[in-house]
Amino acid sequence: MSIDLDNMHLLLAGRGIMHSRDIFLKFLETAIFPWQKENLNICQCIPIGKEAGIKPNKDGKLCTCGKFQQRKEMHMVQGALRPIEFFEYVFPEESLAEVLTMLGHADGVKNDFGGWKGKMAANAVRKMLGYQEVPNIPAAKTYPFVPHNLCYGVNVFGMKKDKRHKWTEQGYEQEML
Repeated sequence: MSIDLDNMHLLLAGRGIMHSRDIFLKFLETAIFPWQKENLNICQCIPIGKEAGIKPNKDGKLCTCGKFQQRKEMHMVQGALRPIEFFEYVFPEESLAEVLTMLGHADGVKNDFGGWKGKMAANAVRKMLGYQEVPNIPAAKTYPFVPHNLCYGVNVFGMKKDKRHKWTEQGYEQEML
């Protein structure tokens, strides 16, 4: 199979423990790959590193054989990891107001999805994942501190309630976090 592209873009989705995710992403970030490109101005008859002292022809290209063919050159490039992340944040149902306040989304979710197309895409993702819209909840008086000056934006797509279970052998009913 031949694909005529210089760079490939894969959209990846992951889920798991953050520490394991971080290690996996570091391996992706440090992977190096061979990349061949063609030099438009130097003929393949001229070995790499021997270009000095050769005068360009009438077209401005370096060629000594008279039959110009673009030189293929091999370079090593590092894969670029550009995050577009989804996180599932799990917390007790009773703490919804504190969590939304902590994220800066109490008193109505304030998302920036980039206009109506982005909002439509966000709604589709929310529905595909089985989440509901976040209700308008008043801000909590006290909540855990999370800095909002880290150049990291957070949009709240939706929420999903946990299942509850009665653990009769332990004498508790609780959420299945």
